[in-house]
Amino acid sequence: MWLRYYYTLLDHIIKKYQPSSTANQSDNLSTRYDYLIDAIFNKCISWLEAAVDKKTKLVEKDGRIWPIPVGFSAKVLGELLRLMLQAENITDSRCTEQLAKVTRLSNKLEGVGLQLLNQEIANELIPDWGIEQNYKIRLKKCFSEVDPSETSAYSGAS
Repeated sequence: MWLRYYYTLLDHIIKKYQPSSTANQSDNLSTRYDYLIDAIFNKCISWLEAAVDKKTKLVEKDGRIWPIPVGFSAKVLGELLRLMLQAENITDSRCTEQLAKVTRLSNKLEGVGLQLLNQEIANELIPDWGIEQNYKIRLKKCFSEVDPSETSAYSGAS
């Protein structure tokens, strides 16, 4: 049920997010908001990891992925990542950290044949309606900073 609220929660957090200059940016959880951002992403990812663990079979009908909670969690995860990458007050390192988590998850999904979920994440991360040039640049920069071993198609298959 909380999946429905994650986007709104993250949006409100981002609007209030103002790390002080004295906060240690290299620390993973330098502010209370960093902890909440991490928790939101981790919970959303756990929904999709459960689909991997339970060997969920996906069906696409009426333009939706079934079972709906699994498909919806992939959609939300892509939206969350896009929202974070669009936020100017979130550091690149924070975006890269979350992108790395999604990349590891993507490798797991691919490894068990759940490509439809990866496609759903990507559709939200890079929507058909287009994205701004600054967003494209930031996405490319953050993705290039993800550990290359995590971007390998075989790194998550275990």
